[in-house]
Amino acid sequence: AVVFKTFLVAAFYIPSGSMESTLNVSDRVLVEKVSYRFGDVENGDVIVFVHDDLALPANGPSNPVARFFTGLGQAIGLVPPSDRDFIKRVVGVPGDNITCEHGHLVRNGKQVAEPYLDPGVTTEGCKETVVRAGQLYVMGDNRSNSQDSRAFGVIDRSDVVGRAFVRIWPFTHVGWLRRDR
Repeated sequence: AVVFKTFLVAAFYIPSGSMESTLNVSDRVLVEKVSYRFGDVENGDVIVFVHDDLALPANGPSNPVARFFTGLGQAIGLVPPSDRDFIKRVVGVPGDNITCEHGHLVRNGKQVAEPYLDPGVTTEGCKETVVRAGQLYVMGDNRSNSQDSRAFGVIDRSDVVGRAFVRIWPFTHVGWLRRDR
């Protein structure tokens, strides 16, 4: 399980409502870690990345045995991820100019169609940002309840763990995660 989690696929537990209604609190998703080793991250991808929020204290067990079992529980999606694991949607890749106008995301001067957002969701609080090489601009689908690039800036491409590609729990909502929804 540890080798599988490290190199191929890991299950992640959704701890917050920042991606609602695409992903809800307590959903579990599978994250594949292979495609970004050979290909590029694309706008619309739902990704998991590691981010150190300096406002949060470091957490997790210091005991190596407890740390192992916590890691194993995270690998199969039974234990919530660490406070360092975030799941968001990529809305800007290298070369993109990102801003918000009149409640809408604007990429390279054009309003972005975002069918994955719930009706009435607006996008506010963006500073104009040019995404540089090796960076990504990410946002949650629940824009009013998401700590994302509007708050902490662009993320490093090297911090990406992988692409969330399927929801596996709850069974009533099992399905593929697509860029366009």
